[in-house]
Amino acid sequence: MGILKFLKSKWFFINIAISIVFIGIIIWIVMINLNLYTRHNQYIKVPNFKGISVNNCEKIANKKNIRIKVIDSLYIKNHKPGTIIEQHPKAGHNVKENREIRLTICSFKPESIPFPNLKNSPFRQTVNTLKGLGFKIGEIIYTESSYKNLVIDLKFKNDTITPGTLIEKGSVIDLILGKGGYNRTLVPLVLSKNLKSAKNNIIYSYLNIGEIHFDESIKTQEDQKHATIWKQSPEYQKNLRIDAGRKINVWLTIDKEKTATTDSIVNRYSKR
Repeated sequence: MGILKFLKSKWFFINIAISIVFIGIIIWIVMINLNLYTRHNQYIKVPNFKGISVNNCEKIANKKNIRIKVIDSLYIKNHKPGTIIEQHPKAGHNVKENREIRLTICSFKPESIPFPNLKNSPFRQTVNTLKGLGFKIGEIIYTESSYKNLVIDLKFKNDTITPGTLIEKGSVIDLILGKGGYNRTLVPLVLSKNLKSAKNNIIYSYLNIGEIHFDESIKTQEDQKHATIWKQSPEYQKNLRIDAGRKINVWLTIDKEKTATTDSIVNRYSKR
């Protein structure tokens, strides 16, 4: 009976009210401290570190109360070594204080890697492997051999490459292939393609890129990047075959009249 009488008394309700107020105050204090700790709704805009040296990046990061970390390096020709070429998160993103920004720096020279043993390998497999490792394909040279299009040798600056030799990424590698007797290959259609795409087509056709001509419409390096082939020699003909290892000469332009003409030619061939 004493307990029931207490539960009905005003002191019980006063104690309940005090407890609720006390718990509310504790929650309020915790939330305030949590907001202060996490800097709720307070963000820092990530600066643009691209093209800046690591030392200058550190100075900027310190002022912004963020951290930086170089996680990778890549060699890019004609790009200033020691400067940032990529960042994550990207410039303009909102981050919290003390966030780490990961950077990729332009190295001072290309990375050198042990050259793989690719002798006596199939041609396409060899090309794909070299490209995957960051090498460029140079000239395709044929030598007398009973094994048609097999990789007999690989050369760097006219010297045979010993497997395991350290060679810089981006280096040009020449391929010596077996002729295998009578060896003819189809002339690829490279009209309307850019130079990079045309080179790939020519290489995979067991041929070499020959003379590269830019017409008067091309005045800058940027123009060269956007130029497409409007003329090739030998000219493309369906089922036309030439000796493997020969050269394909190309002419490039950004002239709209020329590109429109070559586009129509390509469309005509594609409908046959």
